[in-house]
Amino acid sequence: MYESYIVKFDPQPPCGDEFYNPRDGEIGEVILDFGSFAVRPIDKRREGLRFSLSELGDWVVVGNIYENKI
Repeated sequence: MYESYIVKFDPQPPCGDEFYNPRDGEIGEVILDFGSFAVRPIDKRREGLRFSLSELGDWVVVGNIYENKI
């Protein structure tokens, strides 16, 4: 089962050398999957991200979009 949320990125989200740093207030989509989540920005031309849930920090979930059961 996947749960999808729209998120508002914190000004200082977790990032590494291989990850871009999302802009403050950028809206993206988060797919939760067994202890990890992947960020898919609304602008599909931008690269996706994957972090562990422990790195969620101050990111803010602002609304549930849908749930997909596999």
